Amino acid sequence: MNNNPFDCVGRWSTVLDNGETLHWFVDTEDHVLTVAGEEEELVFFRLVDINPEPQEERVIYEGVEYENSYDDSGYVKDGSGETLLDEDNHITFADYESSEGNILRIVTDEDTGEHLVLLGQVIAEDDVNEW
Repeated sequence: MNNNPFDCVGRWSTVLDNGETLHWFVDTEDHVLTVAGEEEELVFFRLVDINPEPQEERVIYEGVEYENSYDDSGYVKDGSGETLLDEDNHITFADYESSEGNILRIVTDEDTGEHLVLLGQVIAEDDVNEW
């Protein structure tokens, strides 16, 4: 991604409640790549070690305000390698977007109560190189 290698060590899918599938890939550097829907929108994230408390549809992280832009839920399926979520668990997630286009995603495993917090942005297909 952006001239940096993405060494995939694990993957899983989330079958969303609306029937679509969201694919997740994790690398050795705590990065997560998601591929969503038929449009195959790519979002490149890094794990962040915070526990933000959304207030009235917004989150503030490192002085930047993020507004809620998307919420969804589904079941974790087809895990392989190192996964950050347990198979068959139900997750919810909320995306919060900054005015600069960065996305803060808060994922909650409804079965364990654990949270993942990811910070990233949508990337263009041109930014992905094969080698």
